[in-house]
Amino acid sequence: MRAAAVLRELTRLIGAGFYRRVIGMNRLLVALGAVLVVAGLFWPWLKKMHLFHLPGDIVIDRPGFKFFFPITTMLIVSVVLSNCCLVDAAVERSMLVGGLA
Repeated sequence: MRAAAVLRELTRLIGAGFYRRVIGMNRLLVALGAVLVVAGLFWPWLKKMHLFHLPGDIVIDRPGFKFFFPITTMLIVSVVLSNCCLVDAAVERSMLVGGLA
C-alpha cells in the first residue's frame, strides 16, 4: 500500500504534462527509428544522389588522410528538419485548438 501512495504523490507532483512529454518522446524515437530503417533500406540509391558531395562541402584528400566537412549538406538537412518541426508544431497546435487531441 505504501508504494501506491508514493506513486500517487509522485504523479501529483509531476503532473499530467510529464506523461504527455514522455509519450511525445516515445513517438519521436519510434519515428526516428523508422527513418533510420528506411534510410538503411534505400542506402544504395541514396549514395547515388551525391548528397554529400555538394558545392561548399570541404574535402581534403591526401595520401593516408581524408578530411570531410559537409557544410552545405548540413545546412540543407538543418533547413529540412526545421521545416518538419515547424509543420509538426503547427499541426499539433491546430489539433489542440480544434479540440481533436
